[in-house]
Order: sequence, then structure tokens, then C-alpha cells
Amino acid sequence: MKKRSLLGTVKKFRSNATTLMRKRKKKVQAAAALVTAGVFLFPQIALANEGFDPVESMGKMTDLVLTLITGIGICLLAFGVLNLAMSFQSHDDSQKSRGVGMMVGGFIAIGLRVVLQFLGVAV
Repeated sequence: MKKRSLLGTVKKFRSNATTLMRKRKKKVQAAAALVTAGVFLFPQIALANEGFDPVESMGKMTDLVLTLITGIGICLLAFGVLNLAMSFQSHDDSQKSRGVGMMVGGFIAIGLRVVLQFLGVAV
């Protein structure tokens, strides 16, 4: 068996790590080149159609965003309730305030659509 010095082992490890990093970098560059080529070779052509209503599209997008915000609000509310329950178990006042704050943020996010309608914003 051939004995290797510690320095030789470290150099070999660095060499292998450098080779792996180069391969990974080449893969990332190839993926970026493919995405860029796809964007330039297959552009989406926007034509003015008679049936296309931009206001309706914006309404659908607004509805999607508000639905996502409502979902995030439900998650915040659930996490706030969990945080509050855990704070009662551990008697931690700062965790109680964080839990209540998350619950309030969740309620606001859930009721954002109603608040916007109350303010007169067309939703």
C-alpha cells in the first residue's frame, strides 16, 4: 500500500471539490442559456383580440392575489393560535404577545377583501 501524506490528501480533496464545482457551474450556465434561448426563440405575441378585456383580466388577477392573501392569513391565524397555546404552556409573555400579533395579522389578512370593499375599492 502506498502511503499518502496529509498534504497530498488535502490537495486531492481540493482538486475533487474544484472539479465538482466546475461541473455544477457548467450545468447552471447551460440551464440559464436554455432558458434565455427559450425566451428569445419562442416569444409570446400579444395581439389585440375583440374578445380580450384587460379590465376583466386585472379583476381576475386581483381576485387571485386576494385569495392568496386570505390563505396566508389563515396560516398566520393558525400559527398565532399555536404560538399562543404554547406560550400558556411555557408561561412566556413575549411568546404570548407574538402569538396575539400573529393572530391579529391573520385576521387582517383574512378580512382584507371586506376592508377594501368597505373603503370603496372595486374588488
